[in-house]
Parts: sequence; structure tokens; C-alpha cells
Amino acid sequence: DSSVYVAGTEEGNIHKCSCSYSEQYLESFVGHMGPVYQVIFSPFDPSVFLSSSADWSIKMWDEYEKQELLTFQSGTAVVNDVQWSPSNSTAFANVTKDGRLEIWDMEKSTLKPVVSYKDVYGKAKAAASPKKPDAAHPAIGSPAAAAQQSNRSLNCLLFNPNAPVVAVGTDKGQVIIFRLFNVEDRERNKEKQTERLRNAMRDNIMRKGR
Repeated sequence: DSSVYVAGTEEGNIHKCSCSYSEQYLESFVGHMGPVYQVIFSPFDPSVFLSSSADWSIKMWDEYEKQELLTFQSGTAVVNDVQWSPSNSTAFANVTKDGRLEIWDMEKSTLKPVVSYKDVYGKAKAAASPKKPDAAHPAIGSPAAAAQQSNRSLNCLLFNPNAPVVAVGTDKGQVIIFRLFNVEDRERNKEKQTERLRNAMRDNIMRKGR
């Protein structure tokens, strides 16, 4: 329904709203303990969305369930933005106020990102990234441009829908381009991608004991 949307708030709640009912919420999702800075639906499942918050976490939701399905957290910094991978239904990326770019794949882990880059004095460093990436160890290439700036906050990101590239914007007004390796999924069938997403969600929720 194109008239329905969700909105994050400074209080940490997420509200499901409709253009047809401007005086009330259709539903409210309570879970974040700080302001919500991004809410983004999956390109493979229209009922599943991610939210990023000042409470250091990313949460996964289904618009038909009030409680969050999964929570992702790897540090103690504000998560400024989160975006789904356009080519891999179980993968997404986030950027943080303390200068981290992280790639997650919930098929592999919900406890830590598969790749984590820390922007240190304008130079991006990989955490435990192999020199030669392979299928078992995804990696990100060096940024194409990174000015010598300290304490940069990474504020937003965007995947290229046609190439394994992600663009990251900083609080200094700069854009850093990263080349991704082994993050894409070659599967072009959307139904199979959706099935993979749902299976990964189910498996991880079962591990939580819900």
C-alpha cells in the first residue's frame, strides 16, 4: 500500500502511518532507547525493515509484529544510517558517528559484521581483513579518496544498484567510495532472494529462543 509509511522519532519509537489517517498511528514499534535516524524497508520483502538509532543499535522489524525480530550491535557509537544491499537479501551496511563502515550478513552472523572499517585520521583500516579476499572472507577495497581529517563521523551511505560499490558521506562534506568484494549474491531471482531472507530471519530468531 503506497499510502502507508513508517517514521522514526526522537523518542525512539517508530510509527506506522497512513496518508489516509493523519490524526492517528496505525501501529507503533517500541524498542529503541534513543532517537531513530533511519528506517528502511527491504527491497526483497516489503514487510521487513531495518532501523538505526543513537542507542548504538540496528533493529530488524516486521511491520505486522510489534516486537523487533533481531538486534545488531558491534560498538558504542551512534548509528547514523543503515541501508540494505540491493543484490544480497540477507546483507546490509551501516555507518557510525565514530567513523565505522560495517557490512553485515545475517546468514553468517548477527553478533558481528562480516567486515568492519574504521576511519582513522582520514585513513580507512580493515579489521581482520585478508590481503586477498575470497568467498569465505568478504572484504572492502581501499577508499578511492580520503582527505587527512581526524574524527570524521560517517553520516550516510548508499549502495550502487549496478556495481559492487558503496558511497559514504562524512560530516566534513566528503564522499568516500568503497569497492566491495564477495558481498554480492549472484542470484537474480527475487523469490529465491526473499526465501533466503525469510529463512535467515527464522533461523536467527529460533536461536534467540523466541
